[in-house]
Amino acid sequence: MIIKRLNIKKLRNHSNSEITFSPLINFIYGPNGAGKTTILEAIHICSFGKTFQPTQDNQLIMKGNESYSISCRCQTDLGTPYDVNVEFIHGKKKQIRSSLGENLSSKNLIGELPTVVLTPDYKIITSGSPNERRIFVDKILSQCSKIYLDDLIKFKKTLKQRNALLSKENFPRKFDENLFSSWTEQFIQLSSKIIYKRYTFAEEFPRYFQSMYSDISSEKEKVNLRYLPDSVTADKYEMKISLDFIYDMLRQRAKEIENVEKKRGLTLFGPQKDEFEILINDGLARDIASQGQHKTLLVSLKIAEYMYLKELNNETPVILFDDIFSELDDNRIAKVVKILQNTDAQSFITTVNIEKILSKTELNLNTKRLFIINGEVNETN
Repeated sequence: MIIKRLNIKKLRNHSNSEITFSPLINFIYGPNGAGKTTILEAIHICSFGKTFQPTQDNQLIMKGNESYSISCRCQTDLGTPYDVNVEFIHGKKKQIRSSLGENLSSKNLIGELPTVVLTPDYKIITSGSPNERRIFVDKILSQCSKIYLDDLIKFKKTLKQRNALLSKENFPRKFDENLFSSWTEQFIQLSSKIIYKRYTFAEEFPRYFQSMYSDISSEKEKVNLRYLPDSVTADKYEMKISLDFIYDMLRQRAKEIENVEKKRGLTLFGPQKDEFEILINDGLARDIASQGQHKTLLVSLKIAEYMYLKELNNETPVILFDDIFSELDDNRIAKVVKILQNTDAQSFITTVNIEKILSKTELNLNTKRLFIINGEVNETN
C-alpha cells in the first residue's frame, strides 16, 4: 500500500494541508509543536478510525472550529486505488467513507490500509503491564484477520456481561444460574478462539523479531517473545495445541474457580489475563533492559510487525515512526534507516534533528523531506 496524497483540514494546527509523498521514505521534520506528529495521526485515523494518541476526537479539532476532516488517496500493491475520508463534527457521529462504501464504522477500516506505528509512548510495550503487550498483539492480529477482530469485539462484550452478572452476587437478589452458564459457555468459546490465534502468532512471530534485533544490534544480544496463555498450564502445553484442547482446559478452569468468582464478583480466567514475555539474554526485558535496549527492542518489534503483516496480508503496510531515534546510538540509527530503505515499505519518520540522521545515513533518490512549521508543510531538498 502506498499513500499518494493526504489532505488535512482543521486537525490540530493544520488548517488546510495537502501533501504528496514519496513511495519510500518520507522525513517529516521541524521544531516541537510544529505539527509533525499530526500528519502521522491523520494517516492512523484513516487506517483505524482514531488517533494513536490518548486523545478524544473533539480535542483534535483546530481551536475556533467545529470539525476536522481527512482525505487519503492510496494505491494497493496491485495498483488498485483506495480512498478514505473521515470527518468529525463536534457533538455528532464520526462520518467515515472509503472505496468500500459509506456510513462505515472504524472497524470497517482496520486492515484495509495496514499500518505499523511506533511512538515514544509505546515504550510501555516492553516495560509496562501485560495488558500493553496484549494490545500490541491484538492490533497485529486484527489487521491480519477480520474474524479475529470480530471475535475480539464479541469477547470484550461477553466478558463485560459476565462480570456484570457476577457483580449482582453482591446484591440481595437470586443469582440466575442458567444465564450465568450461558454467558460462561459463550465466554469459553470465544476465549478458545482468541488463545488459539495468539498461540499461532507466538509460533510464527519470534523469528521476524529475532532477525530484526540481530541486524540492528549487530548480534550483541539474544531476544525472544514467549506466550503464557492463562489457564493453559505449562506441563500440558503441547507443540501442536488444538482448539478443542484449549476449550477443555478453560472449561475445567471455569468449574474449579466458579465459587471464587462468585465471591469476588469478577471473571478470574481467560485471555484477558494472558501474558507475552519479551526476553533479552533469557531475562525479562522489563526488568533488565537498558533505555537503549528498550528502544532497539521496540524498533525491532515494529519492523517485525511490518514483515509479519506483509506476509500474511499480501499487502505492504505503511510505517509511521514518530521521533524514535532519540535514544539510539549513531550506529543503530544508520542500521534502522538502511533496513527501511531495503524494504518495500512507504515510511514516515518524524524528527527534530534531521541533520543527525542525514549525517549518518546514505539516502536514496526516492527519499522526501518535508519541513513543518506552525502546521504548514514545505518540501525541501
